[in-house]
Formats: sequence, C-alpha cells, structure tokens
Amino acid sequence: MYVNDSLILYDDGEVVVANKPSGVPVHHSREHVDAKTALLQMVRDELGERVFTVHRLDRATSGTVLFGRTPHTANALREALGSAGAQKWYIALTKGNMLAPLSCVRPLTKRETGVVQTARSTFLPLAVAPIPDSQQCCTLVRVRIFTGRRHQIRRHLNHVRHQILGDTTYGKGRVNRHVRMVWGLHRLALHAECISIPWEGRELRVRAPIPSDLSRVLGLASLRVSDVESVC
Repeated sequence: MYVNDSLILYDDGEVVVANKPSGVPVHHSREHVDAKTALLQMVRDELGERVFTVHRLDRATSGTVLFGRTPHTANALREALGSAGAQKWYIALTKGNMLAPLSCVRPLTKRETGVVQTARSTFLPLAVAPIPDSQQCCTLVRVRIFTGRRHQIRRHLNHVRHQILGDTTYGKGRVNRHVRMVWGLHRLALHAECISIPWEGRELRVRAPIPSDLSRVLGLASLRVSDVESVC
C-alpha cells in the first residue's frame, strides 16, 4: 500500500521506501558526526520498529531510499537492486547547456581503498533556462545510473563539464554563489526521483515527488512541471 506521508512513500509490510530530505544522512557515521538525525532513525521512529538499510544516497541528495523490514528482506532487496532489471532515475539541475544526451563510463576510484571501479551513467537533457544576471544557463537533466558508486552522478557530471548546481565538492563556486543569491538555492540540485526493481514476480516502482525547496527553484527558472514528467 502507499502511505500518504511525506516521509514514507511505500510500505507493504516487507519493503519500505522512504523519501530522504536533502541534508540528512541515511545513517549515522564518523563522516556525519554533526548530523542531528539520520533517515534510518526517522523511518524507525515513524514506523515504530527497526528497519534495515538496503542502499544509500549522498547526504546532500534527496529522494527514494529502500529499506527492508527484516535483514533477510534487506539482503533480497540488495540483490534485486543489483539486477539487470533494476532502474534508478534522478533529476539534476546542471551548469551550462547540455545540447544532447550524454553517456559517461569513466571508471571511479574508491576513496577508502584506491580500487578502481567501473561506473556508467546516462544523461538526458529536458530543458534549458538562463541564470538571471549572468551569462550562464542551466540544464534540467534526467539521469539514470547503472552502477552505484560513491558520488557517481556528481563526479560524472563534473567530468562532462556540467556540474550540478549547489555541489560544493565538485561544482563551480562562483556559479553556486550566484544561484544561491538569485534563486536561494542552498542545497545540491539532485533528487532520486524513481526506483524500480523486480520483486516477487512483479515490478516494484516508487516515485518521490520533487521536494518543495527544489521545485521552488525550478519555478523561478521557469521550468514547467511538464519538463520534469516522471519516468514512474
């Protein structure tokens, strides 16, 4: 069943899909010692029972995150998420005019171990808008990732020179400061819009609506709702 709640997007008694806010880590760690709460804790408190993490999003990214009600379900969901039938779609607002669909297969190095991992992302430009009081423009992009590497979308978009607006790690500081001033963009403009996995003989497909802070910026950029029609 679908739950009419801003945090829980889907709950069937086994699988839970949560809508992570930007700025909240999926779980507590030494990397996020300043975080007052974590999504795992929020979901546990909302449901009144323990849940188990299946995958993660960057702290700055909002959107769909899978949990299992039991360790067994979480393990099965990880397998489903890694299968050929799984799909993960994102929406990003990026620097510059992306003229045509792009694909990036640049390998990414794992920071903790130095291991080089394969990585594949595709980018489909949806609409272009000028950035006020500048000579820059931005592109609304739909992203699909086929691997799940750390900061994969952010690193791949940096590689193709279409950095995500609001990205303080891989983005352009001057552009970020300007959009913060003219649009009030105080977050990474990246949202995990839709997740789809093969599950128990069917397709489990859940969408997270674009959150109000990002939707407001899209409105200021005159990017129509139809420009971000969901793939779900």
